[in-house]
Amino acid sequence: MTYTTGSPIQRCPKRMRHSKPNPFRLRRVERMRPDEVISTYCPPETQFQLDDARHVILQGPRGSGKSTILRNIAESPSALKGAVSPEGELLVGTYVTVAQQWVAAYQRRGWLPSAQRDVLFIQGFNLLIAQQFAQSLSRLAHFVCDAPERAASVEARLVKNLWERFFTVAPPTGVEVKGFIEHCKAMQRELRDVTLRAAFAPGETPTLPTGLLLSELFEPFGSLISDIDISAFLPRPPLWVFAFDELDNLSEEQQVLFNTVLRNVSRPIAIKGACLPHGHRTLKTQAEDNPVMPGEDFEYVALSLDPKSVAGKRFALRLYATRLAGAGATDLPKSPVQWLGDTSIRHRATTYLEKRFKGRTWEDVIPSLSETAPPLPERKINADSARQYVPALAMRLLRRAATGNASVTAYAGWTDVMAASDGNPRRLLRLLDRLYEASEGATTISPEQQSSVIRSVADSAFDRLVALPRCGRWIQDWVDALGTKLEERLHSGRRLRRDSCSISLNLASLTATEASAVQTAIAYGVLFPWAFDPRSGYPTGDHDYWLSFGLAPRYWLVLRKGKPIDFNELSNEELPIPADGQLQLSLESSAATPQSGDDE
Repeated sequence: MTYTTGSPIQRCPKRMRHSKPNPFRLRRVERMRPDEVISTYCPPETQFQLDDARHVILQGPRGSGKSTILRNIAESPSALKGAVSPEGELLVGTYVTVAQQWVAAYQRRGWLPSAQRDVLFIQGFNLLIAQQFAQSLSRLAHFVCDAPERAASVEARLVKNLWERFFTVAPPTGVEVKGFIEHCKAMQRELRDVTLRAAFAPGETPTLPTGLLLSELFEPFGSLISDIDISAFLPRPPLWVFAFDELDNLSEEQQVLFNTVLRNVSRPIAIKGACLPHGHRTLKTQAEDNPVMPGEDFEYVALSLDPKSVAGKRFALRLYATRLAGAGATDLPKSPVQWLGDTSIRHRATTYLEKRFKGRTWEDVIPSLSETAPPLPERKINADSARQYVPALAMRLLRRAATGNASVTAYAGWTDVMAASDGNPRRLLRLLDRLYEASEGATTISPEQQSSVIRSVADSAFDRLVALPRCGRWIQDWVDALGTKLEERLHSGRRLRRDSCSISLNLASLTATEASAVQTAIAYGVLFPWAFDPRSGYPTGDHDYWLSFGLAPRYWLVLRKGKPIDFNELSNEELPIPADGQLQLSLESSAATPQSGDDE
């Protein structure tokens, strides 16, 4: 690693010796990597250490370009070492651009003392924030306004208002990093107060029915809501990020205000979290009980967050401008972690089926499952053994199970856990983590706790089916039996994709019992046909089928060769059904229900 404090003298060709040496003649700085620029033209004592900032960068949001940031963070001066708090996420999204601007400014101005260089960086960073705000305001204006021509005027007023209030005065010389971060937080609070006020000209009637400002809407929430994260909607479509400790902690007044924000600021929308893309829960409001939107139903979808990824187990919710039409009206549940309602599943699935299967409804393919299931039998969970289930060990055990080795179920208490995991290594690890956390170091866990933990990883109708006692075992047995029928087809060039499994199956070559089991699997959502026979309403003949996500080849359920399991054992006995409901199959020929087999 070398650097120069002045103009480095390089050996030039003979035809250029009469001219002034140019250090950038042979290699332009624009063509150099950022780390090469900083290692060449910056002294070692000012180079920002990657290790000091790595833990900060890794806490950044998904899609923020962490690898690029880690490569470019070396360009930032020592001032960035203070960005170690959650508000440092505002810095994360702008590291790369800031570094490029700072390097360009340094090249123009030459080498500066560290204090002046920090001031130069802060000024450039402040200017960059202004530019980012100006770009985001354009999206925000179109987000608030319906008409494009009105959005243009709103955008002009927003830019003018914010620029006059924040960016006409440069930061004072020698601004401390801590003070600068506080300054950024203050700007966020000011932006929260001024956004809606600047969006409407004097004399205009705001969209908010009571004329409340955004800050007045948020004030009653107190500590439940956090500051608006401006960086959240800069690079993506307009959205605001809030954080609630518990949605059920909202009072009636806060619920009304929250609905007001949804209705007038962000439109009727869906709320989605950022950590677990498949673990959604629903909260619904009823039309007649909605004081803000009488006669109109809309739905909140909130993701449960991984406690390890979010400190304090806060709910990070994003507001998207997407309308959920056709959602049924149900009572508001007491907790945000209640199960995904059949209504929302049916709505999304029906939309898909109408396009794919020409009008066949959700009830024709997937049965209606109960939201509750009987508690599982008591099992002993050993914290020490749970700690041993690291990913490598879990996957090795799953591979043994795939080859017929039953040692994975030899541990006392893991039979239902393995059945609920359904051969999915990620789900198994999530189960083990949840069980370890629920046990809190104890040697035993109650059946209610274990049942709750197993159902906490149920993210869809298929997963909820797996979470039922012994259903996961039946699905594995069914796939084993089907694998013996598909072994030759899978290895004879049939279509097979990495993230899903597309297979061809000739129902005419199967016996009546086997065909009934296949149709039962279709009714349970284990197998999805690509095309239906319009005359009979269910697949016949040689068709392509798509296995559900939980049965993809990467989970080793179909690519294994299978076991000699009789389809009669899967079709002639009943599956455990919740006491408060029945599992009804829509396919007439699949009247018999499957059985998972005896518990080991």
